[in-house]
Amino acid sequence: MKKKNYPTEYPTQAPQNVARKQNREHQHPVQSNATSGDTYLGFIDKSRYKRCVTVKEFCRTNKNYSYINICKRTILIPPWVYFPFVITIPVAVICTVMFFWSVNPPWYHVVFDMIIFLTVLVCLFITTFRDPGIMPRHKRMPGDPTRGASVRDENGELWKFCHTCNIWRPPRSKHCAKSDACIYMYDHHCPWVGNAVGARNYLSFTMFVTGAVIWIAVMVVQMACMKTADNKELSSEFEMPFMVFLITIAIMAVVAISLFVDTLRNNAQGLTTNEARLERYEHQDSHSGIWSNLLERFRNQPSQLLYNKKQRITV
Repeated sequence: MKKKNYPTEYPTQAPQNVARKQNREHQHPVQSNATSGDTYLGFIDKSRYKRCVTVKEFCRTNKNYSYINICKRTILIPPWVYFPFVITIPVAVICTVMFFWSVNPPWYHVVFDMIIFLTVLVCLFITTFRDPGIMPRHKRMPGDPTRGASVRDENGELWKFCHTCNIWRPPRSKHCAKSDACIYMYDHHCPWVGNAVGARNYLSFTMFVTGAVIWIAVMVVQMACMKTADNKELSSEFEMPFMVFLITIAIMAVVAISLFVDTLRNNAQGLTTNEARLERYEHQDSHSGIWSNLLERFRNQPSQLLYNKKQRITV
């Protein structure tokens, strides 16, 4: 019997199955390029990750997140929300109070310092309570891979299947283990803000880190100028609190500057923090420059979580 020649994209499927699958909407053929030992030769449903759901429905499927309603406004509560309220904000407030207490700057310095401090807090709150780019979960469908698989589409882009969320993740996305959700343009999970950092809160996170560095630099410069002008030694009752303040400021400066430098370096290379740590340079773009890469990262990404009933559910 003469052997039939089937299309190369589907070496194990009959022609009638190929024609039937090609008629499916929102599905795209892929070449076999599976990892984790799988050989996935079917179609990937690219429209599944674009599904929009209400915040209530999302929190019902993801137990790590919750929500509250304040003044008819729905606020998403991330799983690590306690960390900024227990560690980040108290340390920042204590350092600011000790700075004013020990240096005693003039009122115009106080106003300037408080504007910077409140700006940093606002950026922190936005990063914490904003959707980082969550892609809602989907029910499992027939034909989904039984094991981990990654395939390249017709454009050469790498898509991975998430068995927790049952979606094909687009390139540069990742399932955050701490948030238990797939994040679009995942950068990293930051404990200081208590939330994952992705496409939708990367701008506020960058402003938070930059503002923290400026705030620490302003305090150090003002403290050095005031102490040099006064040329007075501290009394014994102020010496120990002042030393604790200096040590705390030094630790915060190391953390803030390291985050700031890491953010600048990754954006100069066109990489996310996750890609830089895993040494994945497929999307590296060092020729566009840091400003072009920043503008690309700061581009507004619509949320897939609906916060009120008036929003339309679209795919």
